[in-house]
Amino acid sequence: MKMSTNLTALGMLMIMAACSKSNSGSSSAFLVSGKAQLGPIENATVELHCVEPNGAIGDELAEAITAADGSYSLSLSARPTCATMLVLTGGQYVEEASGVTVSLGAGTLRSMIGELDEGSQIATISALTEMAAERFEFLSAAYTSLEPAELELLVEKSNEEIRVASGLPAGFDITETLPSDPNEPDSNPDSPQNQYALVLAGLSELADRLGKNSLEQTALFSTDCTDGDMDILSWMDLGTRINEWTVSAENVGGYTLPSDSIDPVKDPVLSSTDYPTPAPEEPTPTTNPEPAPEPTPEPSPSSAP
Repeated sequence: MKMSTNLTALGMLMIMAACSKSNSGSSSAFLVSGKAQLGPIENATVELHCVEPNGAIGDELAEAITAADGSYSLSLSARPTCATMLVLTGGQYVEEASGVTVSLGAGTLRSMIGELDEGSQIATISALTEMAAERFEFLSAAYTSLEPAELELLVEKSNEEIRVASGLPAGFDITETLPSDPNEPDSNPDSPQNQYALVLAGLSELADRLGKNSLEQTALFSTDCTDGDMDILSWMDLGTRINEWTVSAENVGGYTLPSDSIDPVKDPVLSSTDYPTPAPEEPTPTTNPEPAPEPTPEPSPSSAP
């Protein structure tokens, strides 16, 4: 069992960010740091990318490797001005429900950040952020190009819709909250970090009951949420599986449910009334075909005198 607490981990990330700023002088160094978790994902590659105006992944800005607790830190010379996303590949984690070590192999997890905070940025990569990234990819396909403010709005909507569906409280940010490590003692059941950890542990419990792992179950949920109608039956059991994990032997940190129970929406329909309005497609210009040249008449044979 790890001896550090989630509060200590969060404190260390804040110290790292502060050190980065204090040591930067006039170089304007910028730090993006956070955590990757299904269970904590170690030895994975985390890349920071720009997001193109059409929602596609853009240039890579920086990369780092996750530590044993899933933490990572990306250093840039300056704060990027583009909308951003994180992409995680490789690495391994331990399932919270079964204790089985899972390699991500060719699997990928993403996290839509959008515009980076001033000074430094904390960002989580998890099952929920991957679902939001899949939702964003679906929504952005309706646009040929988005203004920065529209792109930011679409990122926020995608993240918020998954937050609501998962039953986490209003004001909770699935990208900027660092989930606790369930192997560490539960010091505050009502903390956002511990609530996040419970949802991910419940996902592991649900996947285990279906003979899958968290990565596989995340892929199924992500595919189902793209069209906004999360009608996959197993999602309806998430709340039950969260409760079951808390009383299981795998709950070595002694996690308990918060005072306001986490209650995932049974059959969520992801939608919003204020998405950016897609610009009308410009009509394809038509050109009148050139008239075919008239055939030149062959000269008639001349008559002999």
